[in-house]
Amino acid sequence: MFLLLRHTGAKLGEVLAINDAEDFDLVARKVTLGGRGEEDRPSREVYLPHELHAELAAILRDPDYEPYRGGLLALDQGYVRRVLYERADDCGLPRQLANPNTLRRSRGIELFRGGVPLGAIQRSLGHLTANSTAAFLEISEGDPSSPDMALLDSEKAAAEDNCNTFTGRVTAITPGDLQSLLEVETPGGHRLVSVLSNDHVKAMELHRGSPVTARIRPPRLSRNAETAAPGPNRFRGVVERIMTGADTAEVVVLLEDGARVSSVVTPETLANLRLEVGETVWAMTGAFSITVSAA
Repeated sequence: MFLLLRHTGAKLGEVLAINDAEDFDLVARKVTLGGRGEEDRPSREVYLPHELHAELAAILRDPDYEPYRGGLLALDQGYVRRVLYERADDCGLPRQLANPNTLRRSRGIELFRGGVPLGAIQRSLGHLTANSTAAFLEISEGDPSSPDMALLDSEKAAAEDNCNTFTGRVTAITPGDLQSLLEVETPGGHRLVSVLSNDHVKAMELHRGSPVTARIRPPRLSRNAETAAPGPNRFRGVVERIMTGADTAEVVVLLEDGARVSSVVTPETLANLRLEVGETVWAMTGAFSITVSAA
């Protein structure tokens, strides 16, 4: 609940009215806000920054939360405000700053200082006009014409630097004469299998449970689920971006847990794949195309 307030700039009532079984679209990285209890305010879609998306994906996959799905955020407003006051007292903040509206305003200012156009901030906060947003943030009115995806521009660069990189823990090591088969599972549930030399495994002092970072070479892409059956080194996601150049093209695939993989292909291969942004795709790589290092 707190992370939703902090990262979306939503009102407390909007967050507590979220139906976690219906209003989250983790593949498209967005949440539907409003439209409940505020008849004069239409619902709106707000994109989820990387940190929030990753936390939500982990929680919504946790079987311990299954009995509470649909009402996971149905908390009492008075209780929430009381907890915020308690946390403010713990860290020495004035109580007048320990409220959801402060988080809402802070999020708007954070986006504005990050270069997000005022119109995009207006749509994220659910204001009727850009003038209302300017007054709310106590700033001068800017350009309201940019698309909603601009909300991610100031935050996605750091996440995209981690394309093709996964953190996780070693789940199994199968030694051979010269090489070992290393299995890794990520917090997002991805299974990776890599082949490492026995000397490498020994030098890194790897064992079951060791935290590691796995980096994959640009994977192959497929639209056919049958040729990319679920298993290790197989990732299902949606095409987030396609960038084409004279000799190469890059396809960025957003996975459900918020991780990204990037594939570099020729323009001819891209044309044959007939990929479009938003389309489901499989990314695949081989065990020899994954490097593992101790975290």
